[in-house]
Amino acid sequence: MPGNDREWQQAQAQVEAQAEPRVSAALEEFEGDIETCRYAGMPALAVAPAIFDASRPPVIFLHGGGYTTCSARSSLTASLPLSIQLQRQIISLDYPLAPGATFAKVVDETASAIDAILTARPGAVLIGDSAGGGLALASTNELLARQLSVPPSVVLISPWTDLTDTGDSRVRLTDSDPILRYEPSLAACARAYARDRTADPKASPIYAGYRSSFPDSFVICGSREILLSDSTRLHLNLLKAGARSRLCVFDGMYHSFTTVTPHVPEAEEARQLIKHFLDSERPIERGAR
Repeated sequence: MPGNDREWQQAQAQVEAQAEPRVSAALEEFEGDIETCRYAGMPALAVAPAIFDASRPPVIFLHGGGYTTCSARSSLTASLPLSIQLQRQIISLDYPLAPGATFAKVVDETASAIDAILTARPGAVLIGDSAGGGLALASTNELLARQLSVPPSVVLISPWTDLTDTGDSRVRLTDSDPILRYEPSLAACARAYARDRTADPKASPIYAGYRSSFPDSFVICGSREILLSDSTRLHLNLLKAGARSRLCVFDGMYHSFTTVTPHVPEAEEARQLIKHFLDSERPIERGAR
């Protein structure tokens, strides 16, 4: 794993280069528009499919990559299928990466960018994938703390909510997850993003204090991923706080299957469930007050 800033930059460039053939192939299939934009100084890609419901607010998308790799460009393989199936414009934010930026800066700037989008596009919803799921939670909590507008709905795809390496699934499913290992990869990403403060609620939102005013949430994960406990514990925390939360665990599926393998049937089913959740006008039930 990278040991210094230069090695991390090299790793980031390598990930982008390796993703480019898949991105190019996805762009060849895609019919629609992609534009560069900025919100509160943060660069982003606005993805609009050829057919979409202009009456629906856009989706703000926070990509995965362990807070250390990937970008709005390399994650087009995830955002393009989402935009098509959800029939909405997607604004994919290029939040700063660790170790160049640690969690306090990333959460602060991402919250500001989301606020700017909500100001320009009221009602925009939020989707976070893996590390982007953790960032979606932390940024929403930051918006609530600042008493700013929050997205009405939050979708979390295999969210990384706990950087401290706790939770039953970290041990029980170590040999079952074909995508992730905590040592050495996730551990190195956690150190790069949070240094020695991995338990800080802004870095590990599983430890945040949630409120009943937290947006309606939909958590999707697989039964074979080491981050399964990150999703189940979060769901229970939201319900205990009196918030609305729905959890869907896909049997036999792996980490971020919805975005890592967007063409498998389970990924298409997951995206359809997301669409139904975002489009539904009937709210899910709140947890215990």
